[in-house]
Amino acid sequence: MKRKLVALSLAVIMTAALTACGENSSSGTETQEEETTASEETEGTDLQAAIVDIDEAPELTGSYTIGLVIDNNSDQFNHEEGEAMKALGAAYSSADVTVTVMDGQGDVMKQNQCVEDLINKGVDLILIIPIDADGNVPAVNEALEAGIPVVALDADVNVEDDMKYYVGASDYNAGKAQAEYLAEVLPENANVLVILGQQGMSNAQNRRDGAVETLTELRPDVTFLAEQPGDWDEAKCMEIVEDWCQAYDQFDAIICGGDSMALGAEEALEQADRLDGVYITGVDCIDQVVALMKEGKIAMSAQHTADMCAEKGFNYALHVLNGENPDDYIWEYVAVNKDNVNEFYPD
Repeated sequence: MKRKLVALSLAVIMTAALTACGENSSSGTETQEEETTASEETEGTDLQAAIVDIDEAPELTGSYTIGLVIDNNSDQFNHEEGEAMKALGAAYSSADVTVTVMDGQGDVMKQNQCVEDLINKGVDLILIIPIDADGNVPAVNEALEAGIPVVALDADVNVEDDMKYYVGASDYNAGKAQAEYLAEVLPENANVLVILGQQGMSNAQNRRDGAVETLTELRPDVTFLAEQPGDWDEAKCMEIVEDWCQAYDQFDAIICGGDSMALGAEEALEQADRLDGVYITGVDCIDQVVALMKEGKIAMSAQHTADMCAEKGFNYALHVLNGENPDDYIWEYVAVNKDNVNEFYPD
C-alpha cells in the first residue's frame, strides 16, 4: 500500500488533536504559501463521479487540513474512530496533512458549531458523523457554500450537492442481519424489544427498519412489545431494560442498534436474573461484546469496526482532496454470533 500504517515519517508529519468546539487545533508544520490547497486543486476539474479504491490512499502532495466532527466522544465507537483516524494520519507519508477531531457531545447544535469553527479555520475538507440528518443541514450547507467539500461518515445528512459525499456501511442490512439471525433461533410466538440509536440519525433509523421489517417478514408470529431510542448510551439502555423487566413478564430478544446499548441491556438483564433465554443482538463487534459473545451472554453482533470506518473514511477524504469526485461508498456488515465468534476473533 502507498500509505504506511506503522512508521511516522520525519519528512512529512500529520498531527491530530481532539478539541472542543472553538479551541485551536494543532498543526504538524506551517503551510507554505506556494502549496496548492484542495479547493484550488479541484477548481476547473471534471466532476464526473468515479469509483475509487478506498482501501488504498492516493499519493497527495502539498499541505491539507481535514476536520473530523464526531457525534460524541463519550461513545466508545466514536472515540475509537477518532483515535484510529489520528493513527492513520500520523502514518500517512505522502503529504503534510493536519487533522482536527472535534466533539459534538451528542448535541446537534454543538456539532453544527464545530462545523462553523472548522469553516472559520479554513479547513480543506470536513468529515462529519452527523447527529441529525435534517438538523445538520444548515451547517453542511454553510461549509459547501464556503467551497469546502463535506464527507458524511457512518450516517448521512439530507443534502444533495456535487461536493457532498457519503461513505459508510449498509445500515439497513445491519438490522437485516440481526433479524435473519433471530428468525432462526427465536421460539414460536416470541416477544421482541427494540432499542434504536439516536433519533434523527440515519444509521439509527435504517438499522431499526432493517431489523423490524425483515423479522416481520420472516417471522410473522413475532410480537414487538416496545421500542425506545437509546442514544448509543450504555447507562441509558440499562435503565430502559430495567423498566422493561418490570413491565413485561416474558420477552425473548432485545435488538440493539449498537453494541454500547447491547452492553447496557446485558448488564440490566444479568442484574435482574433475566438473562437466560433472552437473545441480545448489537452492531459493531466492540471488544466487550466480542468477549460476552464468547461467554454466550450476547447472541450476535454485526461487525462494523471503528478501525475499518476510520480507514475507509480517511482514504475516501484523500481521494476527494486529490481532485476526484468519487461515488458514495457503502460496504456490507459481517454477521458474528456466539457460535462462530471464535472463527472471527480467535483467542
